[in-house]
This record gives sequence, structure tokens and C-alpha cells, in this order.
Amino acid sequence: MNESTRQSTLNPRLVLVVLFVLFLAPVLVAIVMNSRWVEWQPEPTKNYGELITPVVAVPAGLRELLPADQWILLAAFPECSAKCTRDIDHFERIDRALGRHGESLAPVLVLDAATPTDLPAHVEVIADGGVWRAFLAELNHESGSVVLIDPLGNLMMSFPRDFDASAMKDDLERLIKYSRFEAS
Repeated sequence: MNESTRQSTLNPRLVLVVLFVLFLAPVLVAIVMNSRWVEWQPEPTKNYGELITPVVAVPAGLRELLPADQWILLAAFPECSAKCTRDIDHFERIDRALGRHGESLAPVLVLDAATPTDLPAHVEVIADGGVWRAFLAELNHESGSVVLIDPLGNLMMSFPRDFDASAMKDDLERLIKYSRFEAS
């Protein structure tokens, strides 16, 4: 055997020690991170919307007016003013930004007055807004605030009147992505 081939071969013991250290290192790091000597906690996530607790089921009479087996983003107004138009625009942008997850979300606009004619096709309009607004007022939600209803018919989350569409999209994306609900 010549000298050049002898230098290129690695010691089998050295290879075994290196592999042992490589596989043992993550285990040691995990043990140290969970020990009493290191006080590190991951950053908690913060939702933009406010979780509605305790769970409030939408009454059956109102639930029949909504699309079935979908997450529902609902805003109730006495009439479609500038804020209503802005919310419709934000709903449309959120729907596009959610991509494939947007199929699980149904934006619903509840109005007392006549329905505007320039609505996007995916926004559903319910004309009997007084009943909805009364139901939401019982729960201390002001007119024009946005609520999220889960596919089982429970009020789940509320958003402020002047919501941030980007933060709302992040909440909705997280909820829809990780929910285990499948339409029947």
C-alpha cells in the first residue's frame, strides 16, 4: 500500500465517535433547554381578534340564513355606508390573500336597507339585519363590528370596527389551516 492511500483513509473509531457526537448533540441540547438552569420560553402567538368565551351558539333561526359548513366572516350594518364598502373591499382582499384556504371562508354582509348592486359575487348579503344586530348587541358587539362564526355555528372571534385586514387575514389563515373541520 502506498503512503497516499494510507493518509486518505479515516480511522473507523474516529468516524464512530463523530457520528455518536452528531446524534447525541440534539438530545443534550434538548435536555439542557428543559432543565432548571436555562429559563427560555418560546414567544407566544398573539391573535388580533378577540376570542369569544364562553362559546355562544348562533340561534337556529339565524343559522339557517347562513351558508352551511363554512367559516363565516359576518359584518352587520343598518345600511351600506362608506365603512360597509371598505369592509367589503377588505373581505375581497382577504379572500384572495387566503388562496386555497379562502374556499372555506364565506363573507356575509347583514343589512337592514336595500342591497348594494356593486357587490362582489362571493359576498353573500342577508337583508334582515335588525335581528342579527339585536343578537350581536346582546353580546356587546357594536354595529359594524366583524365576527367569525365557525362551521358548527358558534361565534368564535370578534374583530374591532376598524380592523386591520392584514392582521385579520393572519388569524383567519391560522384558524382555517389548523382546523380539522371537513365539509360533509
